[in-house]
Amino acid sequence: MRIQELLAKAKLARLAHGKSKPTDTGPILRFFANLGPGLITGAADDDPSGISTYSVAGAAFGYAPLWTALFSLPLMASVQLMCARLGMVTGHGLAGAIRRFYPRWVLWTACGLLLVANIINIGADLGGMAEEF
Repeated sequence: MRIQELLAKAKLARLAHGKSKPTDTGPILRFFANLGPGLITGAADDDPSGISTYSVAGAAFGYAPLWTALFSLPLMASVQLMCARLGMVTGHGLAGAIRRFYPRWVLWTACGLLLVANIINIGADLGGMAEEF
């Protein structure tokens, strides 16, 4: 019941801010609207750099680093949950919340760090694909 109350409050907050219209969509559109973020999140770790990194780490260390999952999984889940709640309540993503509540330099720093991380990830993807040939 608590989740339904939070969703109702988030919907009212978005309506009060004029962020969305109360439209009644069919079940197929609702299904695909809910499937999109989950599909992207589920496929986010299946890139060539991740597969090559996990293969090399598994071959080198076996199951030895598996204990880190006890700490990293709850931390990753809590970050995802906080971002989801932030989006439900404010109707904005993380960058929109940073833009609204922090100075402009914080937003640009976060965007710059994201750009650097994406460039490194693309390089790792290309390196992982190049190893296969």
